[in-house]
Amino acid sequence: MLKINISILFLTLSVLSCSHKEQKKIAKTPVNSLTFLKKFNKASKHLDNFNYNKSIKLFKEILNSHAPEKFKSLIWYNLGRGYESVGNYKQANKCYRSSILKSSKAYKKLKTLSFVRLAYTYKFLNQPDKELSTLIEAYKEKKYLPYSVSNIQLPINLGSVYWILNNKSLAKKFFLEAEKNILTTKIKYRDPKKKINIIAKAFYLSSKLPRWSKKYKSINKYVEELFVLQIYLLRASALNSDKWSKKSSKELLKSYKLIFKELKKLKHQQRLEKLEGQDPPQKRGGPDPQNAQKTNRDSDPQKTKKTQKTKKAYKLLRKSLLYNLSKVLSASKDLKSSQNLKSFQNIKSKTLKNLIKKLKQYQLRLKKTKTIKN
Repeated sequence: MLKINISILFLTLSVLSCSHKEQKKIAKTPVNSLTFLKKFNKASKHLDNFNYNKSIKLFKEILNSHAPEKFKSLIWYNLGRGYESVGNYKQANKCYRSSILKSSKAYKKLKTLSFVRLAYTYKFLNQPDKELSTLIEAYKEKKYLPYSVSNIQLPINLGSVYWILNNKSLAKKFFLEAEKNILTTKIKYRDPKKKINIIAKAFYLSSKLPRWSKKYKSINKYVEELFVLQIYLLRASALNSDKWSKKSSKELLKSYKLIFKELKKLKHQQRLEKLEGQDPPQKRGGPDPQNAQKTNRDSDPQKTKKTQKTKKAYKLLRKSLLYNLSKVLSASKDLKSSQNLKSFQNIKSKTLKNLIKKLKQYQLRLKKTKTIKN
């Protein structure tokens, strides 16, 4: 998660204190200024310590009080981070938009960071067109962003959304840009551990997917986006970063677990529909041939259509899932010898080994379902 250093606040305060006009204002309301600082620092501390609900409450109180106008952009941004962290992307979206509106020329970095976070909320709110336009705004001012965000995370995000919007050529352009920047990163940072953490973090943050039910109308769209981003999660797992490799591995497995859950639901639905389509147990004396013929004529076409639709959805999802697994497992074989990981010198990742093992189990389990009659 991107963070704004609280020192920005104190730096701005010190600049403001140099203004004669502002000195008079502060002199008139010293208690309010101290109260504001105290509350802001407390709310920021809650945010950094993952006490998101407490931070949200305090930042809202600060906004409802007479907070200095020049700090409102920062307050809205931090409030947005709080809402985003608890999964309230609608409120987070409003906060980031307010942060952008309130930001001045002196807050270019904060404004650009707000665009990045705003795009992230649009991703979770199933608004890819707005996500794209917001990412483009951030890309225009990428010089104000942290190195890993501007050079790796942002190009991957742009590539991903272009892919979802079926603009494959532009998607590939940004994915290629990310690859070139990864090579530059390895030259820029000499410390192997530092460069590994920078790249693994960028891979994870750019590839984290929303849970599909909150974003997609169709699980197949989720599978399509996972197809693009799973390679970055795999590569992050291979880098042996103490923090980001395990997170990336868990994220990828969580995504597959979710898809299998939906596949299981479709299978169960298919079986129920099959049972509904069967003739009910006959009563003594036997059925009335005329009524039975009429019932079959009226209900069978509808039931058959519904069953065929579920069967088709199941087969499509199963096929897509098998394709994704084959691609990610194929990529894992060549991972250590690939150009972008070659200079990290014989990385032996236990996290990657366990991840591949579990993905193979998923693949085997999925192949076995082929023998089940639908």
